[in-house]
Amino acid sequence: SWDSVLYTRAIQHFDVSVHQPQPPGYIFYVGLVWLANRLLGDPNAAMIWISVFASAAAVPAIYWLGKIMFSRAAGLVAALLLATSISFWGLSEVAFPYTILALLSTLSAILVYRTWQGEKRYILPTAVLLGLAAGFRQDLLPFMLPVFLVGLLGAGRRRVVAAAVALAAAVAAWYVPTSILTGGFSVYREASSQETAGILQDFSIFGKGWEALFHNAAALRHFLLLAIAGALPFLVYFLLRLAVPGAAALRRDRRLHFLALWFTPAALFYLLIHIGEPGYVFLILPPALLAASWGATLLADDLKKIASRRFLVRFAILLPVTAIGANLLFFLATDVSYGSRDLACGDQVFQSRLDTLKDNFNPDDTLIVAVYEFERVLYYLPRYRVWHFDPATVDEARTIIPDQVDNVVFFGDELELGGVSLMERLPVSDGRKLVFIDMHQVGAGKRILAVDWTNRRVAFS
Repeated sequence: SWDSVLYTRAIQHFDVSVHQPQPPGYIFYVGLVWLANRLLGDPNAAMIWISVFASAAAVPAIYWLGKIMFSRAAGLVAALLLATSISFWGLSEVAFPYTILALLSTLSAILVYRTWQGEKRYILPTAVLLGLAAGFRQDLLPFMLPVFLVGLLGAGRRRVVAAAVALAAAVAAWYVPTSILTGGFSVYREASSQETAGILQDFSIFGKGWEALFHNAAALRHFLLLAIAGALPFLVYFLLRLAVPGAAALRRDRRLHFLALWFTPAALFYLLIHIGEPGYVFLILPPALLAASWGATLLADDLKKIASRRFLVRFAILLPVTAIGANLLFFLATDVSYGSRDLACGDQVFQSRLDTLKDNFNPDDTLIVAVYEFERVLYYLPRYRVWHFDPATVDEARTIIPDQVDNVVFFGDELELGGVSLMERLPVSDGRKLVFIDMHQVGAGKRILAVDWTNRRVAFS
């Protein structure tokens, strides 16, 4: 992916100011990739194995938390639902850091929940874990901080001060080296500020108004459904049980408040500010699945009141098995996003595009136009000229075609453009096409390429 290329460059030279990697830096993750790469000699494989092990560890972690909060059965259901979640399973097999987000979010929640139970000896370890976890994914700290702060209520001033000092020291453990490697504290702050300003301007309700809200809401809904998948009926049942008039005791349950406070800050950010990738929701996927497993146990209790025990046992077992089976079916046997077929097809199509381009176009006289594939094209085709524009910031982009360029190649499915009758296509895998334009057919003097992203059209002048 785009970000994976940035992480690969970062293990060679870490500098957030030039997006190696993108702000805020994720220095502990980059360090882990560097270490794994030393063992494997392949940055892509290093990131994949980190994803694999993080996802594998997240499953017993959510089981443990479910057992602490509810029961062994609820923990087991939550663990199996996480293990077979479509996007969680899919993203555990690619070079993305998001399964670490689920793991660290759940480990932090285990310690935080202990503080909610009044076990004050967990306060300092929780503060340290939250601070260090932010070195892998900085978004963990602000999103998990509210639920931790509630756990500090009644802890006493000395413990609160000690927790604040421990948290600050843990944050400094990644903030200081990140700043130094970026060129100093002021340079790092400036790079982070620019990234934040860009996100607020291009993706948030503060920059785009209602348009951003509708876009973010649609993306959040899609990403959550992809992650929750077969657990959705249990989650819906749980929400319905909350809404009935006789559910006052359930609504007062501190376990509900804990899950809500874990889920809500990140969900509000994704809704109002920005949600860029399906893996973002892995921070809030564990509380959603724990709520779903709670819903499964409530359903079993409700069935017990209206059915014979023998029927209940069979039905109660069948429901979670059906949900997990649905996840398996969607992931293994359909074309759903991040399912096994989608992952294999994506790799195959990308490799086929690379091979087709290299076999048919000379780097010396070719310009590649790329949007979402820009960084990957630069990484895998370093000898070629590549032009990129950001659709989030421009509706129409222009560039001057150098005189020595004879062919303009459009790399990516999103660049199946119209407007020029001279476009030609070469076949690639899965029935896709590699679109290109022979500049000799365009006409003398027409060396300015304009891409109208809104209408998906190109023009030369």
